[in-house]
Amino acid sequence: MINILYNKYKLWFWIILSFLFIIGGISNVFTGTVWEVVLNIFLGIICLIVAMSIVFKQRKTD
Repeated sequence: MINILYNKYKLWFWIILSFLFIIGGISNVFTGTVWEVVLNIFLGIICLIVAMSIVFKQRKTD
């Protein structure tokens, strides 16, 4: 069941996850430590890269 939902909505999953990481990094700028901010921003960028690779793979198959 989870596999079916992931395959159907995987692009949205990675986009939402990246925005959540980036928003978490921005919100930690004033309250968190530097490594928390860097980690959240880095993970957000990684998730965006995964989302873009999914988009390019979908365009190749279409």
